[in-house]
Amino acid sequence: MKNFKIYFTLITALMALSCCSDIMDDKADIDAKHTGNPALLPTVTIATPSNVTYESATVAASWSNAGDEIMEAGFIYSTDEAFNSINVVSPSDFKNSQVTSALKLDSETKYFVKAYVQTRSNGVAYSDVVSLTTAKAPVFIDTYLFGNYEAIDIDITTGEQEGDPYDVTIKQDGSAYNRVLISNIWGGGRTIVGVVDFVKKTITVDYTNVIYVHSSYGNCYMYGLLIEGGELVDYARETIAYYDDKGNIEFSPWAAHVSAGDFGYYVTLLEKK
Repeated sequence: MKNFKIYFTLITALMALSCCSDIMDDKADIDAKHTGNPALLPTVTIATPSNVTYESATVAASWSNAGDEIMEAGFIYSTDEAFNSINVVSPSDFKNSQVTSALKLDSETKYFVKAYVQTRSNGVAYSDVVSLTTAKAPVFIDTYLFGNYEAIDIDITTGEQEGDPYDVTIKQDGSAYNRVLISNIWGGGRTIVGVVDFVKKTITVDYTNVIYVHSSYGNCYMYGLLIEGGELVDYARETIAYYDDKGNIEFSPWAAHVSAGDFGYYVTLLEKK
């Protein structure tokens, strides 16, 4: 594993990067807590889903407010018509008694969707259920990317290899035609997601990917770096990896970033085994 040493950033202008994930209560629990007057619930209408592709769809709903304050609105969707297993999308922004959201879906799958509106005093109102079926995803083109690699990390501040070579594996992310799962970057044992551009022959990794969890500093992220005139000037939201026809891969400069600073600055080279 790495020789850990926190670098309190060399970068003078840092982006304000944050992400959050809200876990909603079970809808039955919410209903039980709000047992006001059901007659005052809004009437919720869901539109026919639009922009349906192999991986996403747009859903929209509106409601007539019977007078109670609206606290939250969103969508519940499932592959199960009885909604025994659900996904919940709760947009933070809704106005004029309307809400719209994009659903992330699997290909060749039938989904059932309903909108919900949470009131302050009278419980939750639901729309009727609509359904949609996603198309078959395009075929993953550069399948030679899949397999085992030997990886090395080069410290860009010294130009020297850091640590010993280590193993990395790449495979398709489910049925996604352009996403891959990359396991063990930086030797951290974690799996991150990359999006492949077959024309440019690149793999893009978003900054929210966790490559290691430190016992003291918490999540360690793969942050891209912007370099100008040989100087580190900023973080980027993405790290870009370039690959050739043999599947050999080179990651552009990136930082092993935790909230307290950076463990180091690297380029990573992967050679197909």
